[in-house]
Amino acid sequence: MKRLNKFLFLLAFSFGLFYGSAQAQTLSQIRTEVRRNLRDTDSTRQRYTDALLLDFINEAQREIVNATWLGEKTSSYILTPLTTFYSLPTDLIVITNVDFKDKQNTTLPLTEMTLKGLNSENPDWRRTVGTPLDYYVDKATTSNQLVISYIPIPTTQSTGTVTVRYYYQVPDLAADADVPFDGKRHLYFYHQVIVYHATMRLKMIEKKIEEANFYATMYGNYLKIIRERLGDIPNYNPSIGVSGAR
Repeated sequence: MKRLNKFLFLLAFSFGLFYGSAQAQTLSQIRTEVRRNLRDTDSTRQRYTDALLLDFINEAQREIVNATWLGEKTSSYILTPLTTFYSLPTDLIVITNVDFKDKQNTTLPLTEMTLKGLNSENPDWRRTVGTPLDYYVDKATTSNQLVISYIPIPTTQSTGTVTVRYYYQVPDLAADADVPFDGKRHLYFYHQVIVYHATMRLKMIEKKIEEANFYATMYGNYLKIIRERLGDIPNYNPSIGVSGAR
C-alpha cells in the first residue's frame, strides 16, 4: 500500500508539472506515457502491442471530444437554386451557428427549426421559395449523413453562401508524429487527459481497481477543467441597457 501511495503521489506531482507546460504530445509520446503508467517499458517483453495501445488512445480521444465538444470548425458553400436538402459533413457532432450571405453581401443569421414547427407554420415548406431565413436538420434521413434544409428554398435570384459552424469529431491518430485534437495549439494543455483515460481503461482490464480508480479520478477532474476553460470568456463584458447589444 505504501508503494502504491508513493506511486500515486509522484503521479499527482507530475500532473502539476504538466499544467505549466504547453508543449504538444505526439502519439508516440502519449503511448510511452501510457506504458510507463502500466509499467510496461521493457521493449523486449512488452505486454501490450503498439497497435492495441493505439486503439485505447483513439478511444480516449473520441470520448474526450464527445464529452467536451472541444473541436470547432466551419463549412461554407453556395446554395444550389431549388435544392431542398444538403449533406452535412461526416465529422459533424452538432451545429452551433448558421449564417446566410446573399448576393448583396448582407449576412443573415438563420434560425434552427423543428419539423413540427415547420409543418405548423407552413406545411408546404419543402416547396416554398425565397431568401433563406431558417434551417432544419433532418436526423431521420435514410442517408448515412445528416442532411440540412435552408428555408425558404432559394431560387437563382435569392441564392447565396451559407456558413455552418459546428463541433466536430477530430480524426483518429495514426502516425507516431500525429498530435491529438487535430493538432490545434490551444488544446496542447489537454493532451495528458488522453493518457489518463487510456491508463484507466487498461488498469480496469488488469483488475488493478485501486489504480484504475485513481486514474478515473484524474481523468474526471481533468475533463471538468477542460469544460470550464473552453466555456470561459475572460474578456467578455456584456453591455447593459444598450438596445441591440449582445
